[in-house]
Amino acid sequence: MQPEDISDRLLKEARIKTYQNLKGIRDNEVRRKATLLFKVLEAKNILEGCRRAGLDRNTFYDWMKRLYQEEYSLFVLKNKSRRPHHSNNSYINYTKSN
Repeated sequence: MQPEDISDRLLKEARIKTYQNLKGIRDNEVRRKATLLFKVLEAKNILEGCRRAGLDRNTFYDWMKRLYQEEYSLFVLKNKSRRPHHSNNSYINYTKSN
């Protein structure tokens, strides 16, 4: 099997599973991102699809990687919090009470 065949097969699988999972999603953010993914996956190639959808190619591959790792659950497309888990510069402000 050629490498192109493998990637085409994976993209086809991603398209089918993502579309099946989209039916029950009510979150507008997830639906918007999934719609952009469909536009890219329906194009002749990824680069052209990303240009037409107005999506950065690295963002597309990041989303596809997250989808693949979570077995095409669309909820991984939800924005992640950018808030840090820990802050090394945090301090406690102690004041003297008289």
